[in-house]
Amino acid sequence: MSPNLVWLASYPRSGNTWFRIFLTILLKDEIRPPDAWNLRELSIASSRTIFDTHSGLSSADLNAGEIDALRPEVFQRIAKGTDDPVYMKIHDAFTRNRQGEYMFPPRLTRAVVYLVRNPLDVAVSFADYAARSLDITIENMCRKDWTLARVMDGLSGQLPQRQLTWSGHVRSWTRSPNRICLLRYEDMKLNPFDTFNRAVDFLGLEKTPEQVEMALDCCRFEVLKNLENKGEFSVKHRWGDNFFRKGVVGDWQTHMTPAQAGKIIRHHRKVMTEFGYLDKSGQPVF
Repeated sequence: MSPNLVWLASYPRSGNTWFRIFLTILLKDEIRPPDAWNLRELSIASSRTIFDTHSGLSSADLNAGEIDALRPEVFQRIAKGTDDPVYMKIHDAFTRNRQGEYMFPPRLTRAVVYLVRNPLDVAVSFADYAARSLDITIENMCRKDWTLARVMDGLSGQLPQRQLTWSGHVRSWTRSPNRICLLRYEDMKLNPFDTFNRAVDFLGLEKTPEQVEMALDCCRFEVLKNLENKGEFSVKHRWGDNFFRKGVVGDWQTHMTPAQAGKIIRHHRKVMTEFGYLDKSGQPVF
């Protein structure tokens, strides 16, 4: 069996859904704007529905360690179910379970598109999305044990997802034993055609420049925001008001205090510098 899983990976609020919508539009026989999207369960690696379907078990009856132990087998069954590429959005960090297995097996992986965004902007966007304070969001981004969708008052539609710190998440994927295409959110915004087209070429998709341009036009921020306003896009946090917020680069400058920005920079200086978010003097670039 040839590897056929393609992971669309990122820390939350880094452009993953935007890229997923672009790719979905591009792969359709007819390139046209989306009309009635519901991506809450569609091709998300952390979906409880996907896990339950392919494991034959109810994840509600299992603890986190038991779920993690089964996830490699779940993805193996998904991969065996088709010879075509399987594109899966994923927010988990690239980690091993307690048995020492990679939870997202490289042997099944054809490619990874990893999307990274300035953590200063990630913090502002994530705080708004999850209806949490900016200070709590920043603290979570600095915690090695922070887990997405670990709820205490019910059962989330998604499985718990280990994030590590923001820096740990980035390094877990970019240093993994996979073939990776790295996309910065800022380049997606400031130079969309070249950035998205580089991913299209990396994935081996035989699409013309005109098709890429058309797909990009169909998923402009204004188009997706209007779709959400009409109630036709139902990927929202249960406490947040909007999924598509502003989609701008550098928005942190109008929402974050120097102390808050300084905490992020202190904790993530090395990775921020490596990916061009800080200059040589340690000042933010975007």
